[in-house]
Amino acid sequence: MSQDHVFKQVVARYFCESNVQLGRWLQGLHGAVSSKELSLPEWCRTATFAALRRTVRDDTDGRHLFALLRQLGAGERSVDFMVFPTVKAQPDVAAVLSPSILMLVGCNMCEGLCRHNFSVVDNFASTDVNGLWKEQGRVINQELHNTAVRVVGTENPHVLRVAFDPKAAGVVRVTENEVHVVISSSMLEAAFVGVPWAPTVPRLLNARRVARYVRVWEANEETLERYVVLNSNALVLVEFIAPAMKRRATKPPRPQRPTM
Repeated sequence: MSQDHVFKQVVARYFCESNVQLGRWLQGLHGAVSSKELSLPEWCRTATFAALRRTVRDDTDGRHLFALLRQLGAGERSVDFMVFPTVKAQPDVAAVLSPSILMLVGCNMCEGLCRHNFSVVDNFASTDVNGLWKEQGRVINQELHNTAVRVVGTENPHVLRVAFDPKAAGVVRVTENEVHVVISSSMLEAAFVGVPWAPTVPRLLNARRVARYVRVWEANEETLERYVVLNSNALVLVEFIAPAMKRRATKPPRPQRPTM
């Protein structure tokens, strides 16, 4: 069994399980904190999370993040993954919803520990598309920063910036070519709408408990499945491992020849 305290696993799991249309999701978030009408751009009405199916943890060279960014402007979307960028890259989750829409998510600070560099004051600041590989206004990796800025600048995508901050004033705001979302505590259920474990998320964050990721063997499961359950007021992501995988993983080592 392994365990990892990372709230972004919860956020990414939602996007993997959700088929909700982006505009409807944003309207639901807005309706949780405001009765005023929200006018969204056309690109929000056509995008969905349906193509997102898995996550990839990036390396220090930003290989997976760049593979994602290169989908911007492509004639056809060919990746189904979200990326967990490195700390220096800043955003916690990155995804391309369509060849013209980039989504950056900040959520790690919900755990009470800052996983970003010290120039980032909150989760929303970590989603600045122009701040990739920058610290306190200074570029910390010139090559990676320039490459990212060049790709994004060339394609000029629509950017969805999402930040989870239970203590902030929640808002959904349209700004030029971007939509800014700050998800407060009163917006949490709307943020996870459509999944059966949505009600557990507010209880988790309100209790200031860190999400746990648990990997266990389950002999009765034939395929990989993930569940989210509430255990002692802490959100737990449980990954059940198929018996075939269990047999491979637990195969005893080959005996070694005795040495003289």
